[in-house]
Amino acid sequence: MIQGTQQLVSTTRVGAFDLATVYRAHATDVLRWAARLAGPFLDPEDLMHDVFLVVRRRLPEFRGDAKITTWLYRITERVVRNARRRERFRRMTRRVQRGEVANALAPSPIEPSADF
Repeated sequence: MIQGTQQLVSTTRVGAFDLATVYRAHATDVLRWAARLAGPFLDPEDLMHDVFLVVRRRLPEFRGDAKITTWLYRITERVVRNARRRERFRRMTRRVQRGEVANALAPSPIEPSADF
């Protein structure tokens, strides 16, 4: 296992950055950002791991034009946004299956205003 981890780290080296170093230095930041952006329905730790899966894939493309924290924050935003969309779709699908949305989408009678 350790040998596999060393191989992974050596294949993801980019200048001064490698996956293990980035994870150790910034995992708590990413977890904090994910917790703040996620809302009550998503697990920040799962999101953090999803972020680092993207980082693992995209680290060779990091040019260093911006700070690594800026790059990580933007990845975290996109991962959380996509997870929130998926969760919202799942909740809506469950409501449709239970028949709750049909009642909510039915036209409601317009109540006359007291001002007119």
